[in-house]
Amino acid sequence: MKNLFLLILVTIFFQAPPAKAYYTLLTTGDLLQPHTYKVTGFIQFITDGPVGTTFNGQLESYLRDDASLLFSAGVGTHQMVSAAIKWVPIPDLARQPAVGGVLGIQLGQFKTQLTSQDKAKQQQDFSIFAKTFLSKQFLVEAGEINSFASLHLSLQKFKEKTKVPLLLGVGTELKLFAQPKFNFIAELGFNLNQAFSYISVGLVFLR
Repeated sequence: MKNLFLLILVTIFFQAPPAKAYYTLLTTGDLLQPHTYKVTGFIQFITDGPVGTTFNGQLESYLRDDASLLFSAGVGTHQMVSAAIKWVPIPDLARQPAVGGVLGIQLGQFKTQLTSQDKAKQQQDFSIFAKTFLSKQFLVEAGEINSFASLHLSLQKFKEKTKVPLLLGVGTELKLFAQPKFNFIAELGFNLNQAFSYISVGLVFLR
């Protein structure tokens, strides 16, 4: 399954339309059990900066008890592929939130079109990114809510320049007792420096 997903990532990057890399988190401090994985499908709407909508997939698989691997791809108006490690040294216990981080690399192609009237210019980039996050699970009558907040920092290399995007993300994953096969997840991103603001919404499937 993981080898097939990696093949899809490579195919998407070389064959799909040009696209902009994204910095959404869409994961929590929850960790997987051995031989299990999580697939998240979501749509990202960029609310400022380059216009467009991206359709994305993220695979999370078990690495060890306090870490997992993340592989992502995005297609549509924008395009990217990434690979990362999620590490959660402090778990979610009692009144203590989970504390973790994500470290990875990303390849992107994107358009610098700011409005529908502007002429789009295509660029490629390579990024090294780090995301620190907190997450906390709460029980409600209908299910479980796992809220998270994250700070995203990236070193983004272009052909002619280098940028340091920084943004803040907040979101929630909702597990309904009446629908155990998948969870709902959403995230808001706020541009702090050389990045963009966004809304991401999707579904999480556990296997």
